[in-house]
Amino acid sequence: MEAPAKPREFYLAQQQLGGRPSEEAVAVLKQQFRGRFLDHDDPRLTEVVKGYAMQAVAYLLTGEAFCDDPDCRLFNAHWQEEMLCAQTADRYCERHASILAARRGDER
Repeated sequence: MEAPAKPREFYLAQQQLGGRPSEEAVAVLKQQFRGRFLDHDDPRLTEVVKGYAMQAVAYLLTGEAFCDDPDCRLFNAHWQEEMLCAQTADRYCERHASILAARRGDER
């Protein structure tokens, strides 16, 4: 089980391959859906980890678990495509940007 999930179409295609697809078949699927999910040694992984770390920081600052805005880095993504969109753009919704800016100002 993985979370966030790969694209739904990936799992449907994998299911069509039968019970336990070969490594080669999975490699073909990964190539077909390349860019739509994270894989081992993906260069986007660092940015995603930074985003998840910021979710923890934001929770400590606000007491709120996540943001509802899918374009905010604090969004709770359930699909990897949503996660990649939210985490790799390094942007925050207006509300969270102002909270973080105010906090930076308090510490100077």
